[in-house]
Amino acid sequence: MQRGQKIETCEIPGCTKKANAGGGRYCGMHYSRLRRNGSPYIRTTRVFLTHEVCVVDGCAYNVAGRGLCSKHWQQWRRRGDPLAPRLMGERWTDQEHEKALSILDRARDGLGWGQFGEVEDLSVVLGRSKIACHSKLHTLREKRLAGLPVP
Repeated sequence: MQRGQKIETCEIPGCTKKANAGGGRYCGMHYSRLRRNGSPYIRTTRVFLTHEVCVVDGCAYNVAGRGLCSKHWQQWRRRGDPLAPRLMGERWTDQEHEKALSILDRARDGLGWGQFGEVEDLSVVLGRSKIACHSKLHTLREKRLAGLPVP
């Protein structure tokens, strides 16, 4: 192969994916392996350092952190509770909307960007995730700034 010649497929024998990474020599998968392991041929999987089982009753997965498996650890990180139910997709009730608006109205002019602790307050009061509360407050602020009616 001459310098400057463009390769159409990955340089690895048997790989038919389009080369677009690593100077156009490798596909994304092989380039990621090269960066992670130093060789595009080495495949790795996650290695758990312990063989302990998650502390949540009924869970048989290995510990990833804080005595929890990766699923329960992520739930703890996102919602503050490893057993918190997933509330995505559920509509906000009128009472929840009113509570979000009352927290938003505590800002100086009702349009403030991030009063300290407002997301945490709403999350604790409503029992919803911090991400959902942040998203709802952001949406309500955007509507107010645009002059749209807030339900």
